[in-house]
Amino acid sequence: MFDRGELIVESGEMALHWTLSDGAYVLGRDAGADLCLPLPAVSRQQLQLTCDSRGCRVENLSRTNPTFLNGQPVQGVVRLKDGDLLGVGHVRLRYREGVRTKQSYGRLLIRQHGRHNRQEDLHLPNVIVGRDPAADVFLDFPAVSWQHLRLEWQEGTGYRAIDLNSTHGVVVDERRIDRPVALLPNSHIWLGDALGNGVSLIYLPGDA
Repeated sequence: MFDRGELIVESGEMALHWTLSDGAYVLGRDAGADLCLPLPAVSRQQLQLTCDSRGCRVENLSRTNPTFLNGQPVQGVVRLKDGDLLGVGHVRLRYREGVRTKQSYGRLLIRQHGRHNRQEDLHLPNVIVGRDPAADVFLDFPAVSWQHLRLEWQEGTGYRAIDLNSTHGVVVDERRIDRPVALLPNSHIWLGDALGNGVSLIYLPGDA
């Protein structure tokens, strides 16, 4: 069983932390909760964490008491990243990814409107890219489908790009794909419409 991370209570009134392995955890003030936080500001069943090889995701369970992630209300299921701060009332909980050596499958340079917005390191052999907040690579852009693209690792050849029946399709190195296509170093991936509304990805290989 692998440690997927830790959840650390940073509020001054309690000193608690939990190690998270594969599985689902309900956090709340109920004594029977998987992660019991007996504070009035916390609902009996406040939130659920689900952890697996893709990391940990959070979902709010309380109808009356919102859960916040980095200051924003949690809507649906949202993937957590190292250092994320969960808030329930005045209670603050810090998520830390499990300390482990990660194999690097490469990086994606993500650009919108011609600018280099951010970089995503790839540590999984199968990567989902899309507008779904729980996607491995989350792209909050209207022209991107909920689950738009899968990167699938093939030993000996590297990643191949697979269109997940997206609305606007996937273009790799200026060709729209209709079957899995192997990525080359510096391959350009376009997720968007024919009018230029979308997101540009540049693939840089790693050491896998």
